[in-house]
Amino acid sequence: MDNIASKRKMQILKDFKDSKIMTDAEYSRTEVVPELLKFQNMIVSKVFEENHGENLRISDVKAHINSIAEDKGIISDEKVQEFNALTDELSKLIACEISGIAGEKKMQHNLDMIQVKNEHLANIELRKDEYISECDGIVVTSKAIFLLEAKYSICDMSITTEGNYCRADNEEVVLCNIGDKVNEKDYLIRDVLKNNGFLKGIKIYNIVVNANNNTKLYNHYGRYLKTCFCNQIHYIIEDFQGDDIYTEDDIRFITNRLLEASEVKKYPIDFDFERYKNVFTDVLVMTESESDENQDDDASDIEVLDWKRLGKDALILAAFTALGVMTAIAKHGGKCMKTGTL
Repeated sequence: MDNIASKRKMQILKDFKDSKIMTDAEYSRTEVVPELLKFQNMIVSKVFEENHGENLRISDVKAHINSIAEDKGIISDEKVQEFNALTDELSKLIACEISGIAGEKKMQHNLDMIQVKNEHLANIELRKDEYISECDGIVVTSKAIFLLEAKYSICDMSITTEGNYCRADNEEVVLCNIGDKVNEKDYLIRDVLKNNGFLKGIKIYNIVVNANNNTKLYNHYGRYLKTCFCNQIHYIIEDFQGDDIYTEDDIRFITNRLLEASEVKKYPIDFDFERYKNVFTDVLVMTESESDENQDDDASDIEVLDWKRLGKDALILAAFTALGVMTAIAKHGGKCMKTGTL
């Protein structure tokens, strides 16, 4: 790496450091998406001009850099390949986090439409010993406690008889065991209420909510877990069949104890951002430094050529001017010099 490219790399890395974006070791749930989007915008701004970089994503950066790398014949370079792999991983992380937030917001909107008396909570994080879990939504009515797990997917998904949450067209691609996850949340809710002296029966109804109405969620775990779309939630809760077992005071007690037990913790994001900054910077310099050097050389050549051209023109002009003066003097016997005209 030459001196110009080295300085360029140092400046880009300094810009990342000065921005303080993605420099913390841990983030809370609500901090993740805003920070990821800031990071994406900074990557985009390093590649595209500000007025051309609006609404572009990190995948556009990858396409742009690969196009240049292809032209330069360095598409197979190890750095470029590592950049591509890390960018794909980061793109999936951003998409997953954004879709998760979108699903939760969509679910929350539908919870606000519930017509029966209720209290509902969102993103409650409960823990006991080694068990830590975040509840996307909890709705308490006179008939039951509804535990809601929001899922947003761009493809059809399936819950197997074992409780695995996986792609409908390939059950080997398991994202998690959603049955275990919901059971863990169920256990933590019960533990909080029992530890706070709640003596009535605890009736919890577990629902996985598909937040994307354009995809299907096949449920083969139905005895233990129900599924629905976001726009069905308020109907399910309103039409739930059962006795009124909780008073308004009970409903308030349950939600207050769960809210008090919730702990907002910060966690590391499972991605090596420092590595990505270094690889991105290396590849960016690789795909721009040579052209920038050529531009500098071209600019220097232009300056030299312009000087030479102007010098030649000046000599020619001076020669013709001198010749004209000498001719006029010879013709008019020097009188034109007295009048100031040629």
